[in-house]
Amino acid sequence: MCYVSATLFYGVCIKTHSLQLAARAWPTLKRTLEVIDLLLARKRRGYLRVSNSTGAASIVDLTNEVWELIRLHTRDAIFEQSCRELVGGCHYAASGDDIGPSQTATMRHLQTCDDCYDYLVCDGRLSTFVSQSLPVIEFLLTDFGLRLVGDDSFTHELPNDAPFEFLSHSRAVAILYSGDEGLGEPRIRSCPCANNNGNGQGNEIVEIDPLIFQLPPDANERFEDLFLAFPQLEAVYAPSNERSPPKRSRTRKTARRSRPSGTMRGRTPAQKYRDQWNYEQVLNRKPRWLLWAHGEE
Repeated sequence: MCYVSATLFYGVCIKTHSLQLAARAWPTLKRTLEVIDLLLARKRRGYLRVSNSTGAASIVDLTNEVWELIRLHTRDAIFEQSCRELVGGCHYAASGDDIGPSQTATMRHLQTCDDCYDYLVCDGRLSTFVSQSLPVIEFLLTDFGLRLVGDDSFTHELPNDAPFEFLSHSRAVAILYSGDEGLGEPRIRSCPCANNNGNGQGNEIVEIDPLIFQLPPDANERFEDLFLAFPQLEAVYAPSNERSPPKRSRTRKTARRSRPSGTMRGRTPAQKYRDQWNYEQVLNRKPRWLLWAHGEE
């Protein structure tokens, strides 16, 4: 029997492993940002005081630009530390050694390191490693007024290593359903149909609650806040179809997409790749109305 489901949601699609790392870093980053915001609020109101008998410069003298640099550096450092703790912890459990300074502590390390590969794949720990991250991801998204769509992940890529295919998988992230937050997204699931000599079929028509299209005023800002907190999140544009605007509304402006500004001449391959990645991320991080169709046999 074959089951098919369709889920309508307003949101984006993000690589699962980058969500996992962001979710692990969020509790520490959240507390740190709250402290910085508190200090800045006291400074604006003139309440920030420090004990300084020597007359040297203190945090009271820091400009808003310096505080913003501190915020950005702290954000990136906490994310990198989260990645190193997750990957380093697995590496230590597998080999008994810490990751060396010359080794890059990324999720790809778990795939290329022989000790980590044996520890996760051959010893059957990989599924637990992946599933344990879901509650943490939900906690992160809830703080931004977002949620995961459904229980499944998906990918359009063909992974080179089947056990580590989760590195190419993505999760759909959506605005909470405005009709009833407890119901989740409107979902249509087909009934199983018997295969009557190859001619079996099942059909179902479901009315969609119009409240789903009533987005909160800050819908787009919720996604912007998430990506500002974690620019390392890797968004993907999942739809397999290309939607074109109606002929009557197509203009020179809509028909031509602007490319990244600046000449590419004289840039290294790594710089060109980064420019292209940044350009694609701007497009992929834009929330849209999407219909996710999922089939299983």
